[in-house]
Amino acid sequence: MSNTSQNSWPPAYRNSLGLASQRGIRTIAFPSLSTGAYGYPLTERRASLSQPPWNISEPIRRSGAVRFVLFGQATLRTYEAVPWTIFFRPSS
Repeated sequence: MSNTSQNSWPPAYRNSLGLASQRGIRTIAFPSLSTGAYGYPLTERRASLSQPPWNISEPIRRSGAVRFVLFGQATLRTYEAVPWTIFFRPSS
């Protein structure tokens, strides 16, 4: 795990990944923190997620997943632009 990748993730995500790693948790879900009611810019959030989470968490790197539970098309489109993400769309 590199210090650069660790510092690119917002602290709330980074701390959660660290706790998950300590407990051997391999799958975790996050919202798009602060981009809703608080108005944090989506493009800045996307930039903060430029490094994949498996650079931070060993159990997730080995066989896990990070899921983002997103609200709205603009947020989905923004996260789809993150190079390491893979999205599965729910069927209608």
